[in-house]
Amino acid sequence: MSSPARNGVCLVFAVVSALLMMVPAVAGPSRADIGAGSNLHVKTQTQMLFQQGGGYITWEISGPVAKDIRVNIDGAFGDGDGDVTETEGTAYTGEIDSILENNLFFGCARIMRSALLTKVLHTSSDGLLGQVNQTGPISIRFYFNADLRPDRSTVSLGDTTIPMAVFRALRGDGNRTFAGTLDWDHQEIMVGFSSFSKVETDKGTITRLRAPGAEIFWFHLTLTGNETSLDRTMFETFDAAQSPLELFVVLCVFGFVGLWFPRRYQKISRMRKVRWLHLAVWLMAIGIFLVFFLGVDGLAIWTLAPIFLVASWLLSWGVYIKRWKGIAKPLLPPRLAQGPPPDPLSREARELEAEKIWEGEVQKEMERQGRMAPAPAAPLKSEAPQAFPELERTATKTLRCPKCKGTFEIKDPGTRPLPIKCTACGTEGLLKK
Repeated sequence: MSSPARNGVCLVFAVVSALLMMVPAVAGPSRADIGAGSNLHVKTQTQMLFQQGGGYITWEISGPVAKDIRVNIDGAFGDGDGDVTETEGTAYTGEIDSILENNLFFGCARIMRSALLTKVLHTSSDGLLGQVNQTGPISIRFYFNADLRPDRSTVSLGDTTIPMAVFRALRGDGNRTFAGTLDWDHQEIMVGFSSFSKVETDKGTITRLRAPGAEIFWFHLTLTGNETSLDRTMFETFDAAQSPLELFVVLCVFGFVGLWFPRRYQKISRMRKVRWLHLAVWLMAIGIFLVFFLGVDGLAIWTLAPIFLVASWLLSWGVYIKRWKGIAKPLLPPRLAQGPPPDPLSREARELEAEKIWEGEVQKEMERQGRMAPAPAAPLKSEAPQAFPELERTATKTLRCPKCKGTFEIKDPGTRPLPIKCTACGTEGLLKK
């Protein structure tokens, strides 16, 4: 090849190389450290009702990178005239939409469809349209529809696909990285049988709450530059050990039985109420319910609920039935509470004898109260005869129950023996005098 031809080829190659090098410049900044010194605040929320739901995403971009994004949109999606038009902005948000709808999973959801929050760019964004040289921040708001992700899935909470979608939608590989500070707040609300478990945190923080048939958790993550996070959890559509509805039913059953033991044993033992025992059982029950509402792993609830039940039974049985250290005091007078002296009879015979003695004391007390009650005043002879003479012979008497020490009134027609019954505790007896 002659020297002039060789020089011509070299000139053409130099021109083509220069043009190729200019392409990234037209598309906007292509630095590997785009966004240094800038901030990206992302807020997301997912709401699921059994199998279906949705949520929203809000990006707020501030700092020098906001200008870089507008330059990229104007050059790569438009005519590069220094002004981001609605057509150019819509093309850019369409790229974000395609990233989100690409079978994207996060938390309990699989995003099925996404779009601008109000479907109008002017009201769904701030600072995106207009002159590329403006220094104000950019806000973009999206909503999405979703369904539940597959069962027994490992959820990578540190996956930044959603917050970084605003950069991944730009043109030029260098523009799809962000060297600034990411601040991400995510809220997950699930109603149904689904649950999270086996939470492993790295750089993020998780706050978790439960309700009957629902779970709520908040995830916060802050990353700078090219940092990554390995926060993760396990998602299951139904797990008997973790499902909030299943756990609440278990707590209600164990809690009811555990609170029933002290009242039951107090009643059958006829002992005075040991207030600290009943209070302790209530405090244990409240503590287990707090463990449920605070979102502690379900295995802890399955462990604590049986322990609570056994502890309630053991304390109630020991205090009221076995009468440990005389903690519980009898309702009957001491001489009656002691019962008959020991004899070779069986335990059932001794209990029957003590019951007869107790009923005799009740009868005596009823008769004494009847004798002490004032007799009704006799009507004056000058009074006219009444239309219902049988009602005149019925007097009202006030008696005191020897068991509960409460007072009650009876109608005394004068017949003996007269069956009577305490209206407070139900003790029955006969008034003979």
